[in-house]
Amino acid sequence: MPQRRLAEVNGEAIAEAADRLRPGVPPGAIRFATHDLSLGLPQFGDASVDGIVAGLAISYAESLDPETGTYTDVAYDRVLADAFRVFEPGGRLVFSVNVPKPKFRKIFARSLVSTLRAPHLRRVLYNAIRMLRYGRWLRREADRGRFHFFAIDEIERRLRRAGFTEVAWCLSYADRAYVVSAEKLGRPAAKAA
Repeated sequence: MPQRRLAEVNGEAIAEAADRLRPGVPPGAIRFATHDLSLGLPQFGDASVDGIVAGLAISYAESLDPETGTYTDVAYDRVLADAFRVFEPGGRLVFSVNVPKPKFRKIFARSLVSTLRAPHLRRVLYNAIRMLRYGRWLRREADRGRFHFFAIDEIERRLRRAGFTEVAWCLSYADRAYVVSAEKLGRPAAKAA
C-alpha cells in the first residue's frame, strides 16, 4: 500500500475512533451556549429548543442603525422573536433584565450592610465601589439607546407581541432587576425514547 493511502486510511480510522469515543448528548441534557444576542438566535432551528435561561443579557442586545448612526431596539425585539421561533410548543424563556434607572446606590448600601459580616471586607468594598462606577456607565449607555432597561409593562408588551403568553415576573436583589418567565403556548411534542 502506498504511503499516501496509508495516511488516508489512518486518518479515517482516527476520525472514526474519535466519533466513537466522543460522548453523545444524553436525552434531556441541558446545553449551555454563549452567543452575541445582538445577532438573534440563528444557530437554532425552528421548534428545536424547549427552554432558554438568560441572566442580565437580553438588555444588551445592540443594534446600530447604519444610516443614522444611532442605537435602536431592533436587536432586543429580534432576540424575543427568535426565542419564540426556536421554542417547541410549551417552551419557556426565563430571563433577568435591569430595571429602568437602576439605583446602584441602593445596591451599594445593601451590599455594605452584608459586607460588615464578610470575612474579606476590603475586597467586598472594592467590588461595591466598582459596581457604582459600572452603574454610571450603564446608565450613560442606556440613555444613548445602546442598552434597553424597559419597565415591566413594556417588556410584557414586547413578549406578547413576539407571541409569548403566561408572562410572570418578580423583582430580584435590591430591586435591581426583573426576573421574567414567558411561555410559548402549546404542549411539548412527545419525545422519542
